[in-house]
Amino acid sequence: MTFDSLPKEVLHNIISHGPPSYVDFRNYSLVCRNMNPHIGAIVRVCNTIHPLGYDYVQDDMIGTHEARPETLNKSAQNMRFLTKASLTANPLALEIVTNLPSYTQLTDLTIQKCQPKEYIWPRAYKTLKKKLHLNIWPRDDEDEPIPQTANFVIKVTESTCPDLESLDISFGAGGFPPSVASPNIDQYQGVQRSESSKLNQLRHFGLTYLRVDNSDQAKLNALTLSFAALYSQSLNSMSRPISFCSSTREALDFILEFCASLPHLKELSLIETNSGDEGQAISALEFLTELKSALASPNYEIERLSIDNIKVPYSPEVGELFASLKSLNLGPVIFGKLKKLHTCDIHAVITNEDGGLGPIPQKAIFYRRWPHLGADGNAKNIWTSRLDCIYQDFDHSVLKACQVVEGDFEGADASNQPKKAIIIIKS
Repeated sequence: MTFDSLPKEVLHNIISHGPPSYVDFRNYSLVCRNMNPHIGAIVRVCNTIHPLGYDYVQDDMIGTHEARPETLNKSAQNMRFLTKASLTANPLALEIVTNLPSYTQLTDLTIQKCQPKEYIWPRAYKTLKKKLHLNIWPRDDEDEPIPQTANFVIKVTESTCPDLESLDISFGAGGFPPSVASPNIDQYQGVQRSESSKLNQLRHFGLTYLRVDNSDQAKLNALTLSFAALYSQSLNSMSRPISFCSSTREALDFILEFCASLPHLKELSLIETNSGDEGQAISALEFLTELKSALASPNYEIERLSIDNIKVPYSPEVGELFASLKSLNLGPVIFGKLKKLHTCDIHAVITNEDGGLGPIPQKAIFYRRWPHLGADGNAKNIWTSRLDCIYQDFDHSVLKACQVVEGDFEGADASNQPKKAIIIIKS
């Protein structure tokens, strides 16, 4: 009896108990071609993206460029039970995107280096619930304005993904060969964006770009403000581009304006872009000071602030700026995910340009899980000790706080001499 003659149930059982590596899957397919559909059926996560940094990525899927398109199409058709997919623009990704209604369990989708008119799904699709990230690279034969493309993506998302929680739209450098429009695009002709919110579960929105002219930037700012206003009651996280050049009063005012329109804002990411901001130049320290003052007001409970480039050397003044953001607390999140963890130390060690490192970290947070008196095992005290040490030499300070967290915890709590889980961050 050959492998090809084995019942499908037996083939599926063999693959399910085998090592889950690409090499093994390739060997299975060489031994028995009937195994290919079963290999695809057990795939839940497909990732063909290898990041190169600064908004550039490459296709990391072995055989994507060498394989025939029909082979990749068949591979995509076999992976009907995907839950997450992070893909570059290639025939496999195109097959998945244009036939999304067939992938009923897919909740997270990322497509890099795509063009919306080519990578578009039917209007009947309604399944995507958690995350959608489209990284759009303009084609050589197209001059469609970036704001118009961004508005189209939002229109499609509002029409097809009512339960989506996270939407990111980013624009790359471009320079790709001409694209072929998908037949699915005809389904969106004449569709207008609604004046009422359609994405009632949306928590995060990002609209970033590598480079745009001043006219397009003004239109993207207006689109960002209108979107933030429409979803102000659900959004708690935003990503926004920031110029790598000098800071300007106009750019700061815009950031503060859309932050003010989001009463539940908890996360803000400012992502560096090649585009310059025109207007009145201000110092980097002035920019950070006014930004911090707004985010540290009683109107916000910022839990995460990410800035790609603060444009100023780290100093006591910079360190003191963010000391008042008291709500930056990761303890409950960490221990809520890692049920057996009882101790976690996070050290932030910042080096100067000459490579010098002192023996004491500038910032350190020590988390300890302790029993909560008078409660059963479903409640724990998470003690947080925060060390601030400016430039490793002076102004040491230690703050302590306790928060009660409920959950199905496992294992022993922290002791006086615990085994430490240490995370060291160097920059």
